[in-house]
Amino acid sequence: MSASANIKEQLRKRGTSLRAWAITQGYPPTTVYSVVYRWAHRVDRVPHGGFGRKIMADLRRDLEG
Repeated sequence: MSASANIKEQLRKRGTSLRAWAITQGYPPTTVYSVVYRWAHRVDRVPHGGFGRKIMADLRRDLEG
């Protein structure tokens, strides 16, 4: 299972979707999809831009908490 599919599965278990999570957090869904696709599998680096970094940090916080 890919990392982005894993994130989507974890959100589904919580009764939401990636799109719904993005809207709830105030992010454009297409931007969230793009950031997750590009960075979910990376453990060696974080996103370069502050916006992508914030999205991934918020996702991790929500999925771990």
